Amino acid sequence: MQSETDLFIASEWLLCGHVFERTTLLPSVHREIKHLLAIPASIQSTIPSQMLPVTQLLDINLPASLDCKLDLNTITFSTCLVLARVPNLDDVLSWTVPPLHFITQLLDQFGQAWFDGQSSVIHPSAPSTHLPFWILPYWREVSHVLEARLTWLNAHDWVLNRLDHDEHVNHSAPEARAIDEVLDVLHQEIHTFLDVPLCGLIYT
Repeated sequence: MQSETDLFIASEWLLCGHVFERTTLLPSVHREIKHLLAIPASIQSTIPSQMLPVTQLLDINLPASLDCKLDLNTITFSTCLVLARVPNLDDVLSWTVPPLHFITQLLDQFGQAWFDGQSSVIHPSAPSTHLPFWILPYWREVSHVLEARLTWLNAHDWVLNRLDHDEHVNHSAPEARAIDEVLDVLHQEIHTFLDVPLCGLIYT
């Protein structure tokens, strides 16, 4: 029988054959999950704010996206303990970020993996390093930023292509508006990377 106290008792929950179901968890278990997935303040502060101007977003130093075919065994949970210290920024930036759909899948699997005795995450770019569970929400947040930056880089390249190759061409009204919109955002510090919807024209 699980303890009804506010203290999380690992022996009552981990490696006990429990099925992870959030609706049946005690408050102490929810608090332990929150603790395990909490991104350290020193790392959280490096995640770009949604209010970051687009001009800064294009220049900021972020981890690279993991560019390889992923399957269920590419990134796995491990029973090995995590690093004794909090990884520094150089460590974190060296670990490539998986695609968002893969991160979401791992977060969905986290609870049961934890109940089954898993203690860390193994990543292909650092196979000998056992990463803490909080790397998953960190990757999720950074993944959103990486996707936003890629969108704006594509917009930037699209505009440059139009200006470089079509200097003497009269653009259609919708295309001209799209060019002006992107240039306006890229040339001003006031626009954040989420507050200006891009015209679908730039993807054509």
